[in-house]
Amino acid sequence: RRLRAIAAEVLPRKARPGTDYVIVARATTSERPYAELVADLEGALRQLDRQKPGARPASG
Repeated sequence: RRLRAIAAEVLPRKARPGTDYVIVARATTSERPYAELVADLEGALRQLDRQKPGARPASG
């Protein structure tokens, strides 16, 4: 539920229009403070924005 709330808060402001996102919860997600999870999602979206359109992130 917290991730849904965070996605509803952050994605309308920060997501690239027309882009689908997959958010994966880790085992420790439930232990992290809400504000840190918001910052994590915002940071991840910033990283994706720096990539060229259509580029796939390096696996590893």
